[in-house]
Amino acid sequence: MDYRVIVVLIHLGLSFTFSSTVFDPVYHYVNMKMSWANAQRYCRDKYKDLATFESMEDIQKLKRPILATAQVWIGLRDDPKSWKENLGNAKNSWRWSTTGKPSSTGYSSWANGQPKKFKDKLYCSTVNNRGKMYDASCGLKRKFICFDDSSTLGKKIYTVSETDVSWKDAQSYCRANHKDLAVVENAEELSEVILNVTDFAWFGLYRQPWSWSDGRSSSFRNWNTNQPDEAVSDGYCGFETEEHLWHNAACSAEFVFICYEDVPEVKMQTVRMKIQSDADLSDPAVSNSILQQLTAQLQRYGHPEGKLRWKKKPEKEDNRDLSTDDCNVKP
Repeated sequence: MDYRVIVVLIHLGLSFTFSSTVFDPVYHYVNMKMSWANAQRYCRDKYKDLATFESMEDIQKLKRPILATAQVWIGLRDDPKSWKENLGNAKNSWRWSTTGKPSSTGYSSWANGQPKKFKDKLYCSTVNNRGKMYDASCGLKRKFICFDDSSTLGKKIYTVSETDVSWKDAQSYCRANHKDLAVVENAEELSEVILNVTDFAWFGLYRQPWSWSDGRSSSFRNWNTNQPDEAVSDGYCGFETEEHLWHNAACSAEFVFICYEDVPEVKMQTVRMKIQSDADLSDPAVSNSILQQLTAQLQRYGHPEGKLRWKKKPEKEDNRDLSTDDCNVKP
């Protein structure tokens, strides 16, 4: 993470130095075969966590040695406890469009065997006229249900659209013309939602599959073609191949793995300043006030680690050679 400072005030003869701490990931291959969970524990004990990647630049840092297995665990997992066995609060849990948060009541009415899919795309939900919820690919065209808040506290008003659109288009329409896609927090609300539903219809439940062990929100993925493979039994953990492409496998499989740690690096940047002002800029109180204002702006724009200090420009020495005429004294 690099910080850049743009300054419009310039202090004649002075500059300030901006320092920030940058954390660069360093990756370590561990040539011991373990399950994904045991590899996670090892990495958290010895380093920081199982490897997280945020870009191809991170992938290019990998220096793969000769290993006991061709498959190497990374920190990517799609734990079904967060989206299937319960409506949890993990990054890959089902959540509502209107809040971006999981259900406050934990209520659901999934059909038998639902939800069941975990491929690497945004997953969305439909409800049918029997009140059963199903997961579905978000690009499918479906009717949809919007909602508004009524004047009665906690009461929702639901509106069904008969136009077939994708989940994302349904969300955009509901946000522009109502409050959002429908939220269903109990059986009473569900019965109201399905009153005018004749087929499957989108509502506001969605999830983002595959999250990182360390909790980072990185959306970077490097899946191989046709991966992750839904046919893999209990294939909820991710590994890399020798080409650094990603596949999924059962988390109980024993592979070698990659840990990472953050190595801090302090970066310095000097900014020269030149100000035209009636104030006495050589007054320490004035220069300190300017520094405080710049520091506040730095923090305001998301750089709390940045530190500023004034650096006095050294005065130039007069190195001219004295001529003999300069030394002559007239009587």
